[in-house]
Amino acid sequence: MTSGLTTRKPLTSKALDALKEGQKLTDWGFDPDGELRGSLKGSLTARRRKGRKTVEFYLRMRAGGKDRIHKIGDYAPGAGGIGLAEARRIGLEVAKKYAIEGDTFKDQRVADALAAAEAKRTEEAVAEAAKADARGDGSLGALLLAYVSDLHSRGKVSADDTEKMLRRHVEAKHPKLWGKPARKVTREDLHVVLADMLDAGIGRRVNLMRSVISSAFQYGLTLADDSQHHQLAKVFQITANPAITIKRRGDLEKKGQRVLTTVEVGQYLNALDAHASGVMQTFLIAQIGLAGQRIEQLLRVKWTDYCDGVLTLVDAKGRGTSRLHLVPVPEWVDDVLKPLRALNSEYIFSTGVKPLHADSVTHAVQRICKAMNGEPFKAADIRRTCETQLAVLRVSKDVRTELLSHGRNSLIDGRYDHHQYLDEKREALKKWEVALKQWKGRSKQHSQHALGSPG
Repeated sequence: MTSGLTTRKPLTSKALDALKEGQKLTDWGFDPDGELRGSLKGSLTARRRKGRKTVEFYLRMRAGGKDRIHKIGDYAPGAGGIGLAEARRIGLEVAKKYAIEGDTFKDQRVADALAAAEAKRTEEAVAEAAKADARGDGSLGALLLAYVSDLHSRGKVSADDTEKMLRRHVEAKHPKLWGKPARKVTREDLHVVLADMLDAGIGRRVNLMRSVISSAFQYGLTLADDSQHHQLAKVFQITANPAITIKRRGDLEKKGQRVLTTVEVGQYLNALDAHASGVMQTFLIAQIGLAGQRIEQLLRVKWTDYCDGVLTLVDAKGRGTSRLHLVPVPEWVDDVLKPLRALNSEYIFSTGVKPLHADSVTHAVQRICKAMNGEPFKAADIRRTCETQLAVLRVSKDVRTELLSHGRNSLIDGRYDHHQYLDEKREALKKWEVALKQWKGRSKQHSQHALGSPG
């Protein structure tokens, strides 16, 4: 059987057990009584994705000219999963409910998936905390790594990059300081680390390093108040934060102000067609098509995060625990994403096991910008441009805030407003789609006229 292709074999337990990575089977006997007829058609599919040990059941429905995909569960009869008969029963029930309730049922499925994801994150956070407890040895290095584990447990997308920075600039360059008891580390010790970074010509990372180390010590200070980690507090015995009095270097900060004009946005979209390809091209189109979602968050999404036309991103920016950010995917963006399914990767934007790296996106945008031969811009400027142009299109500030997942301004907004603005986001993205097509078309016409004009 060819990898990634649907085979017309009866779905049996034996066939499911023999299913290999990258393969899927369709249950052609899923609807024996023909209950799904007319405008609603459904099929049950079993799939073993690459890198996954379990087989997953999906319900694929065709309604109103659109495909809807719902995950039914994992195939693991008697081991916390479901069997083939149970998958058929649940699948048929889901299809019938969707036929009756339509988008209302779809939104409820999204809400259920949201709750399940939050429960899973809580479970993972407990496991990560336990690892941090076991690893603590009282040294500065152990404290910094315990803090990194805490970032991971809260779903912070910066966790991996933070660890790399700490190992490169503290562990490798200052091994004695890395092994020094954290409670004995002084302000002068940290100044040496920051000064070395300045001397190495990487001043733009100095403020970030200062902030990370300060946050790690604040984490150590709060361990005694955390019943789950109080034993770790005894290991580190942190009583002060030596980094808190080190001033932030304002002269090293360079905030971006660049906003692309509508003409430049049109040129950028056409440049994506001409100077980008493959998964990277798809990512860049999807990012601007979804109104400039954060690059790191969008890169980390998996196919399991894409359900019922809604993409679930993990927003871990800022303090506190991360929250889930729902982004409805317009049909034209979905069409752009579809070819990537054939790659059978766990992540949507991936050419193998891992997702694309943010640095690769940065470099790709730099190449495209150079090819445009205009005023320079960076990958980070795309998000700022999207929000600015959405405001010009008269998308309200509240909707822009929700669509782009900006920070909440109050306790009430942050903790009690669980309305996900899905309908408002869809309307905003419709306006955005129309605008993008207009800008792209005008840019293409302008280029054609320029080529056809006499010299």
